[in-house]
Amino acid sequence: MAIFSVCLASVGAVSAGDADALLTFDELPTTTGYPPGPYYDSIPNGYGGLYWGNFAVICPSGLVPEYGYITGMISPSNVAFNVFGDSASIYLPGGLFDLRSAHLTAGTMPQLNIRLQGYAGAELLYDTSYNVTQLGPTLVQFNYIGVDRVVFTTTPHNPLAMDNLIVANIDRDGDGVPDAQDLCAATPAGVVVDEHGCSFEQVAPSCAGPATGGAWKNHAEYLSAVTSAANAFLAAGLITEEERDALVLEAARSRCGMRAKGAE
Repeated sequence: MAIFSVCLASVGAVSAGDADALLTFDELPTTTGYPPGPYYDSIPNGYGGLYWGNFAVICPSGLVPEYGYITGMISPSNVAFNVFGDSASIYLPGGLFDLRSAHLTAGTMPQLNIRLQGYAGAELLYDTSYNVTQLGPTLVQFNYIGVDRVVFTTTPHNPLAMDNLIVANIDRDGDGVPDAQDLCAATPAGVVVDEHGCSFEQVAPSCAGPATGGAWKNHAEYLSAVTSAANAFLAAGLITEEERDALVLEAARSRCGMRAKGAE
């Protein structure tokens, strides 16, 4: 009967909301056992604010000391790897992120070639390859900016070991404003946003009343507020004069701020 234990986890990942996030994989639980031990677990989607395809985390205690899972470890006690040496990916559906750097090592072979392809949608933005060995980690500076998917492919078909991955500017709604500075989450795809990541619809004065509370004194007060907001977007170069005029005209035609007939 196998006896199982859990590798000790440590705090290692910076919140995905930070501009730079250090992902050490150390706080992810991994199970070891004897025999045959150790075991691995898939990296869960959401770790570091990202999605993970065919990447797993392992606590390599008990493996062959020369393996890259051990020689390539920067922070104890876990490293990431591509399961069975198959292609693996890091991605963010509907969003964008920057891939800064990572420590890479050949997993179970003396040498390994690792090809990384960075995409934004269907467009291939980056395509670079790195040769690494099993002797120790190689710090690779990727500097892939504004990608939504990075694919790792190894040649020969063999696992890599990865530790202390740094990602940055995670932007889940893909509006060009990183989550750390985005005041309006889940902005619809393709809309124009201001420096705070907010579309005009998200910051425009509400028909119900001012953001400070209460109700509009009259229709003119509401129209003035919409005009001011539209002029701010125009001044920032986010909309054209024609678009500004259309927003103001729509507000002018509304009944926002108007009192019902017979109201005092």
